[in-house]
Amino acid sequence: MGLKPTDGSVLWSYERPGSTYLETFNRLPNFIGNRFHRTLTVSPNHRYVAFRLAGPEQTGDVRDIDQSAITIVLDTVTGQVAIDHLSDDGVLQITDSAIMDGSKIYTIDSDTETWDFDEHGSTPFSQGMKYSGTAGHSTFIVNADADSESGQGDRNPQYGRLSLVSQDNPEQVHTSPPSALTTEYPNAICIDGWTVVYRDGAPTNANGSFHQGWEMQAVTLDSLVSEEGSQQQRYDLGRSAGINDTASITTGKIVTLPGTPSSSAQKTLTEHSFGSWEEPRTVSAVFDPSTQKLLPMDQPSGLIRAVGVSPTSTPDSLEARVRVAPMGHGEEVSFPISPGSIFHPPGSDEYNPDMKDIAIALDDSSEVSALHAPGANIIILNPTAQPNDHPHTYRLFGLTEGATT
Repeated sequence: MGLKPTDGSVLWSYERPGSTYLETFNRLPNFIGNRFHRTLTVSPNHRYVAFRLAGPEQTGDVRDIDQSAITIVLDTVTGQVAIDHLSDDGVLQITDSAIMDGSKIYTIDSDTETWDFDEHGSTPFSQGMKYSGTAGHSTFIVNADADSESGQGDRNPQYGRLSLVSQDNPEQVHTSPPSALTTEYPNAICIDGWTVVYRDGAPTNANGSFHQGWEMQAVTLDSLVSEEGSQQQRYDLGRSAGINDTASITTGKIVTLPGTPSSSAQKTLTEHSFGSWEEPRTVSAVFDPSTQKLLPMDQPSGLIRAVGVSPTSTPDSLEARVRVAPMGHGEEVSFPISPGSIFHPPGSDEYNPDMKDIAIALDDSSEVSALHAPGANIIILNPTAQPNDHPHTYRLFGLTEGATT
């Protein structure tokens, strides 16, 4: 369903009764609890959304057809179907005007196949980590190879080198500089066509440490496949211990970690988890791809740092309130929720009553989270005790940017 931002009314809907939606984000951070996986991938310009349904091979509806999925692309403004075809599954990525569907590339406007890596004998997916999700504005990630270096007895963060191709020239593969990877399951990360690279090469003790961070830059994937643009569209983010991938995905911005985490946090990062992070904050710099500027943390940004549910006593009863803490400058916002909205008592650890940063709370399986959308923040609440892989509904609350109550 496409919703109108001003009042939440339905603009359009797409239904495929009886279909099974397939996960495509199983190796990216989850935005509610650590058991929930996503099915949708959005183009960098937010104009299209792609997803997959179980195909004939998986459902057993048709014999002698080996396609395991159906790939759909919708126009997010109108809800019109731009692509609807059988697929062999595999990776699913989307640019502003094309998709990579397994080993094939299709243009979105005509659903025309423009390239097949298998036919050209140039399949680059044999090694490294497969990435599905948002790609560059005109660039695909065909591989992500993780690596790490150590020196002087210290462990340094894992990083990766991305193999990239232009949708207009997919035969030529380009290798990125050392790039930041997601934390829990190391893989590529792309926010609206942007990623993060280490400015001074692979992170070692020669150019930084967990006590002072490493110099990092935001960069477009498109510029990494263009010799002319290789030094353009790069923005310094300062020193950081790595990318805060959970906060980046929930806010839709590039968010980096502080450059001086504690000893427990250092171990946490080398083990690819936020589980032992003890700092009160997990955010250093916030880069907005839409404006190509760093957001000053001493001013309101409209982004959420933490969200939780806490009990509040009134003269007549004990009510539950959703609390929303801003990232950077600004006052906390809270609002009551009706009785029966949550399974556990308000104040239970499942609802992040201590208002830990989103990355830490979700690593602890919090049942409340948030996503930023243009002009609004969406609070996502799991009201049941059922595991997230069981059928149930979620409660959504919308807050306009700058809301005070």
